[in-house]
Amino acid sequence: MGNIKETIKNEESVYRQFDIHKQNDYVKNYNEKESYFGDGRYPPDWKQRREAVWWLQENQCGRCGRDHNARGHVHHIRPLSEQGTNKFSNLIGLCADCHKLLHPDVQDLNGDCKKAPLVPCSAAEEEVAIIKKDQFSESASVQLDVDFNRLAATSSPGKNRYATASPAVYGLDEEIVKDHFTAEPYRDTQSVRQEVRKTLENQLHQRGYIPRNSEYKMRELIVNTPVKGILGKVIKFEPTAAIADAQTTGEVEPIIQTRETDSSRVHKFVFSADVIQATITVIGGDTETHIKVVRFTDEEPATSISVPVSRPSSKKVILGPLAKDALSRIRALFYMLSGVILVPIAGLTLILGVLGIYGLGLLSIGSILSALFLDGSWSDAITTMGGFVLLFFISGICSSVLEYYGIDMGY
Repeated sequence: MGNIKETIKNEESVYRQFDIHKQNDYVKNYNEKESYFGDGRYPPDWKQRREAVWWLQENQCGRCGRDHNARGHVHHIRPLSEQGTNKFSNLIGLCADCHKLLHPDVQDLNGDCKKAPLVPCSAAEEEVAIIKKDQFSESASVQLDVDFNRLAATSSPGKNRYATASPAVYGLDEEIVKDHFTAEPYRDTQSVRQEVRKTLENQLHQRGYIPRNSEYKMRELIVNTPVKGILGKVIKFEPTAAIADAQTTGEVEPIIQTRETDSSRVHKFVFSADVIQATITVIGGDTETHIKVVRFTDEEPATSISVPVSRPSSKKVILGPLAKDALSRIRALFYMLSGVILVPIAGLTLILGVLGIYGLGLLSIGSILSALFLDGSWSDAITTMGGFVLLFFISGICSSVLEYYGIDMGY
């Protein structure tokens, strides 16, 4: 396919050959009545310019390379509405489908975005080296939009900046498109789509991103870190979880990212698809450390684990770094003296409460059965159940007291 800028060795001779008038290079030099369509935009010699462009391009579309025998469209690289000209350097021949790709909202164009190839051919002009958006193809099988948009965010459109303004294409720099995403003419098959996906993934990897399209086997790990005990469920303590190591199938460095969750005790990590094993370090209260190892496969790329941790002990908080001034010493002394009194009371009450719970539990069941089938009193059954609930509540308080003073209740 001929490149317009390189082919025009003697522009004047081309003008003479096709009877093109140089003054019509600029819109200001002709009026609405003189213009080709009578709208003041296209020059009077537009037909000749169109024939010259396709002659220079050897009748091949400037994007997809398909042969159209001069029956295609001619596109202004820089639009006339943005001070573009009618010079050959600003014109490029496109097939109707590729032209529609640049103007999907223009109803007068007879092309079809769906028929335009997904990627440009290897000899595509830089100004129209663009990739069609995934949703503009009937053969779409993978969701690439998110990944392409992330790649576009890391590149600035160059010579194709006007073409990438189209909502039907991805806003990528033309060098990225020409170097990594070009294909031969007429190809828009499943294999091409897979090649595009793989190339896109590699480009994202090089920039430290993890692809998100549906066919990429991204590794996902959710680490739940519940805090043990009754107090652990109510205190504001956030265990930490971090990835200590990740092993891959090759020599490429793994990509590891942390994702936000709705809970400070739930940690989410995602890894690149080449990760086969990860080592997680979880730190609870008093620097309690847990180390877990998880493995990933393509069949099971996502997994979750639960690592219960202890809360920070009240003893270390009060008797440790806080006990440095007079007020802290008073708090520490009160903590110790109150523990001497409250721990035995809470322990004995808890033992009696647990025994009472079992006893009243059985009585409650008997009272309910008696009220249902033996004409027993419902008031007795309600009173018994109320006592059961009260004992359960008191036992919970006693357990919390014992936990506060550093006694592990085992749950």
